[in-house]
Amino acid sequence: MIVVITMILLGVLAPLAAHSLGPSDQATAAADSRPRNSALLPAHGDSGAHGIWTNVSPAYSPKSYNAMTYVPELGGMLLFGGSLNANETWTYRSRSNNWTRLSPSSAPPPTVGASVIHDSGAGKVVMFGGVWERTDHSVCPGNETWLYDPMANTWTNVTPRDSPPPRFYAAMAYDSATQRTVLFGGHRPLCGFGIPENHGPRLNDTWTYEEHTNTWRNVTSSIAPAARSHAAFAFDPTSSQAVLFGGIPGEPYQVRYAFDDTWFFDPATNGWQQDDPIDWPRERYGPGMAFVPDVTLLYGGCPLAPAPRCYTDTWSYDFRTHAWTKVSTNPGPTFAPGSAFAYDPDGVIVAFGDSETWEYDLLAVVEPLVVSSFARVVDTAHPQTVSFNVSITGGVPPFAVAWSFGDDASSSDSSPVHDYSKSGEYEVAVVVTDATGATATSSRVVSIRGPMTTSALDWIPFAIVAAVATGGCAVGLWWWIRSRRAGRKEP
Repeated sequence: MIVVITMILLGVLAPLAAHSLGPSDQATAAADSRPRNSALLPAHGDSGAHGIWTNVSPAYSPKSYNAMTYVPELGGMLLFGGSLNANETWTYRSRSNNWTRLSPSSAPPPTVGASVIHDSGAGKVVMFGGVWERTDHSVCPGNETWLYDPMANTWTNVTPRDSPPPRFYAAMAYDSATQRTVLFGGHRPLCGFGIPENHGPRLNDTWTYEEHTNTWRNVTSSIAPAARSHAAFAFDPTSSQAVLFGGIPGEPYQVRYAFDDTWFFDPATNGWQQDDPIDWPRERYGPGMAFVPDVTLLYGGCPLAPAPRCYTDTWSYDFRTHAWTKVSTNPGPTFAPGSAFAYDPDGVIVAFGDSETWEYDLLAVVEPLVVSSFARVVDTAHPQTVSFNVSITGGVPPFAVAWSFGDDASSSDSSPVHDYSKSGEYEVAVVVTDATGATATSSRVVSIRGPMTTSALDWIPFAIVAAVATGGCAVGLWWWIRSRRAGRKEP
């Protein structure tokens, strides 16, 4: 059988004379893609949330799960603790992709599950709660309030006498309108030897803290979210309210559900109200949440066991429309970032966990996904065997490739080889899908003709005539026919 790839370019003469169709010859004219949608096109009410996740982990970084917040005085993130053996203080600057360990003169004890937030009115970081190991080696929840002064590089224990009960994995956000820190819920385990689990209640109380008076105030109301820990919580300055989502009412391996409800807290009235959006993320605990320009962005979190892995989806919540929108972007980190998740006004969200540093770049420009496809004969002895490959530009990796060869056969390889069993014309198409769900298609017609009854040299003139029907080809054809009739070789 003879394979002739249908062409419209005059430049096919050289490849045919060489009896093979190589990639550099572009045996078929590259079929331009027809983008069905461009990557990261803004959705309604979601224009501030689009970006790209990238693992930017530097060689030198913290090693534990930690609590983290953005500190403008440092020009980057402040991260503290994360294990019962570490009370380290670190800063991360996105512009230089650099973690730096700080050495304050004093620091809180090694802590797990503390809540931290930057108080922009005071220019300090507020840290509350967490579990820590006492001198008798028992592990207990704490209710200490610590302040970090970035200008002096000092931690100070300022715990008031009237403070919230001990807890860890509480939700905490800073209200820039009233200049108060808002604390909700968390887990109050009993003291024990080892990380406390399965003892003590989840909480649903609400507290506010004012740094200038060093005062905690219990503002719990009868209408409030159900008791939970590991919820996502962030303040939206455009609405002067804070959004809370998800969390878990007990230990992941014991309860049958996590939360998927949306609540917002109004610091002006200290009131909670449940929202009822049309769509929303699936139930989860430990997601990261941060306010970015115009919307609140939520990432990841984990479903209940025995689910094998945490979510890698990105959502935005718009207070103006009270709508959740799933953001079209590539998968991010596989860990649940929890409180180690914060927005840097340079245009990136930073997530930390499992000793990995990830950034979600909100300023990234993604070119539209464009694909081109190519084909060539693999071996002139078996010209019915065709090799295909695809060129991809733009879009967001990783890419999924789907070939259809026009004879009910298909392939998901990027460079497949296919055998045609009979003559005919086949429409070959390749569809490429990027990490955001954007797709682009390239298609062409492949003509399979045969059977082959003469040598490859004998069909070259016919290919030449089929490809080029103008100019001096008529003279060449006449000379070839005359030579064959006379039994002589061509000159």
